[in-house]
Amino acid sequence: LLNGKGVDDIQVAWEEYCYKDLYKALNDFLNPDFVKGLAASFDGEKDSLSLEDLLSGVKEKALAYYDKEEIFLEEFLSAENKKSDSGKKTAAKTNTKSGKQSAERFKDFSQKLSAYFDQRTVSPETEPGKKDVTPAAPDCLDLAGGFIYYKNSFLALALYSAVNKLPAECLCKWGYTRKLSDILVQNNLSVFNPRKVFERIFAFKALADEKKITELALAELLVNSKDAWTFAGVNEYNGIKWFNKELIDESLWYATSVLLSSNLKDKEKTEKIFKSLEAAKNKAEYQCEKFMAAFIKKIKTAAGGKKSSAPAAKKKASSVKEKASSSPSAKVKSNK
Repeated sequence: LLNGKGVDDIQVAWEEYCYKDLYKALNDFLNPDFVKGLAASFDGEKDSLSLEDLLSGVKEKALAYYDKEEIFLEEFLSAENKKSDSGKKTAAKTNTKSGKQSAERFKDFSQKLSAYFDQRTVSPETEPGKKDVTPAAPDCLDLAGGFIYYKNSFLALALYSAVNKLPAECLCKWGYTRKLSDILVQNNLSVFNPRKVFERIFAFKALADEKKITELALAELLVNSKDAWTFAGVNEYNGIKWFNKELIDESLWYATSVLLSSNLKDKEKTEKIFKSLEAAKNKAEYQCEKFMAAFIKKIKTAAGGKKSSAPAAKKKASSVKEKASSSPSAKVKSNK
């Protein structure tokens, strides 16, 4: 396996061995020319290729990746079925219709990129006479504002969109936190602390997979889970738990971007949830207990004191987040 050589990280070496064919297809698809081309086109650089031309140029490699991804997904689902205690079978997609399914995946990816491009706006830094203007932190529902404020966040969401139909458990098991981060870093187009960004994105995806997108589930994941430091920089001082405004703002923005795209059929309800989270955050005075209070009271009132299923959703998302960060190489401490 190692040809007599040592490795810095045995987990990474094992992933590279197990998923080498999948990784090759992924890297061929999200290659430097395509990724850098996306960045240049999104920023409106002179002589950059259009989105349509970029997608046309990468289509063949994208379809090859989706064909390969489907094979690995079928193997994953088959293994999960065998481990199932209940005996309930998960319908694994066969490879007989891979061409059609891959075409649908590429179409979905293209549509998501097109939607992001439609949200582009001119950064204050590029407007004549406004070079010294720093944009304010955006509302979590302000996708265009986030693209300006969070450097290269468009690319993080673009790479996620390429694989977002996979279950969150697959994304973590296959080491995609590391692989997508590496693609950004190797192209000098990284977001701040990229692995932490993708860990959060995958945890939000886990909520979507479980159809547990509720105010309380999200609030608990952000400030009351074992990973609250990653999501909101939660720390305790004088017996009070505090959250970091900048980090929770960023987490809410990414959560909105991920969950709205996963729940388009109920977009209005999802937007309402994030408006409530944004309002609670602004009134909480940086205190986790105050942030949680409104949602706990609302759940108790609505359910007549019945137990909410939100803690279970938080546990599931936290479990996926733990898998994403279980590799020693993934434990990059947040600077926020």
